[in-house]
Amino acid sequence: MLKASILSIGDEILIGQILNSNSKYLADNLTNLSCKVVKISTIGDSEEEITSELDYLQSISDVIVITGGLGPTHDDITKYTICSYFGDTLEEQPEWTAQLKKFFDRRGVEFSERNRLQAFIPSRSKLLWNRLGTAPGMLIENAGKMIFSLPGVPQEMVCIMEDGGFDIIANKIKKVSKDRIIYQNIQTNGIGESFLADLIDISPEVTGKSTLAFLPSFRGVKLRIGAYGIDDSSAQAELNRLRDYILPRIKEYVISEDERNYADIVAELLVKSGKTISCVESCTSGLLAASLTDIPGSSKYFVGGLLTYSNESKMKLANVSAETLEKYGAVSQETAIEMSRNTREILGTDIAVSITGIAGPDGGTPEKPVGTVWVSISDANGDYPVVFKFGGSREMIRSRTVQSALVEVIKYFRK
Repeated sequence: MLKASILSIGDEILIGQILNSNSKYLADNLTNLSCKVVKISTIGDSEEEITSELDYLQSISDVIVITGGLGPTHDDITKYTICSYFGDTLEEQPEWTAQLKKFFDRRGVEFSERNRLQAFIPSRSKLLWNRLGTAPGMLIENAGKMIFSLPGVPQEMVCIMEDGGFDIIANKIKKVSKDRIIYQNIQTNGIGESFLADLIDISPEVTGKSTLAFLPSFRGVKLRIGAYGIDDSSAQAELNRLRDYILPRIKEYVISEDERNYADIVAELLVKSGKTISCVESCTSGLLAASLTDIPGSSKYFVGGLLTYSNESKMKLANVSAETLEKYGAVSQETAIEMSRNTREILGTDIAVSITGIAGPDGGTPEKPVGTVWVSISDANGDYPVVFKFGGSREMIRSRTVQSALVEVIKYFRK
């Protein structure tokens, strides 16, 4: 099994100016290729740090993927440091010079000598085409090791790896190792990590060389099965065995057997059923509608939404009665039902989802503390309200509310 390391270079990452999404993406994909990721590092734009880290990573890795520091400015030193590290010289790549000229011509921008420097890479390296930017990727093979150097811009890095970088690693794996670890994720909701573990009752005797990880988040607990085999077929058989052991024990809590987000699952269910949906939101201020319409083609099933933050807007837009609001309050089962029922009629959809709650940090009472949220689904046959008691910050409560509302829609279709 190939061992892989990931090295992110950039002062902007160390000072928290940008989020390092590159490492997560690379780790996910390298793991799915059956590499064992042994190290993820982040260092600054320093020749000494890059050199020192390369020394160490080469001692523990078969594959090193570096991102960052390939731009045209003075602080982009990765290419020059790598060239010096391997005792190499920079050579201009005519095909990349031509590509750069086209790139700047299309934008009506002058092609400068500084831009031309992007076409120079170490002579021993292989140029990796970058469809989206001016800095190509590079691959150097040294003493059986593969060192990728990629732009730090996430879209460009992803483009280079998906256009061929991962294929190069996969081919290397086929030549040197038959051992495989394949992964599957199972998403659950409505049960805590410890209770889920009790239901599954896993043991080393059951897992053997394979693994089962519990990964809790505000979306629920994700189970990650890592199935080991001496080849692809035996790894798949092992995955099937573990999945067949786990799923019957937790079937009522399983949302999906993959990593799709909940909105995608809802979209699939709506398209399959041919039904339309609308929503009416108070404390989430349109976040549910946004999650449903983030998906291309959502106009097939999403008709519209109402934002009813105040009591007045609940009455004017969603036709909630003043008597209901006075007697039960804005955050109540009765108000949630009227919101969803009336919105379904107003917008003419098959189902409607309402959300009303207290996101905080103020506004809670002993009877209705911060984090109290009602979600209601209404269709032609009735109303299906449910109450949640969330903890955490305002942002967490709103995020958990949207995820829980999507889960309720999924459960609605699976009843």
